[in-house]
Amino acid sequence: MEFGKIANIDAVNFTLPPGNPFNATIWAGAESTTRPSVFIGGPIWANKE
Repeated sequence: MEFGKIANIDAVNFTLPPGNPFNATIWAGAESTTRPSVFIGGPIWANKE
């Protein structure tokens, strides 16, 4: 196996563990928004210029 690569992806378990109960308390107090702000961009170290 090469670092970061696998020969057969069928053997990989991609399921996520159960969420932490603390997160439910945080989300319960969060305000709802109709238009969230989303910022997309690459990290500076990925810029090859």
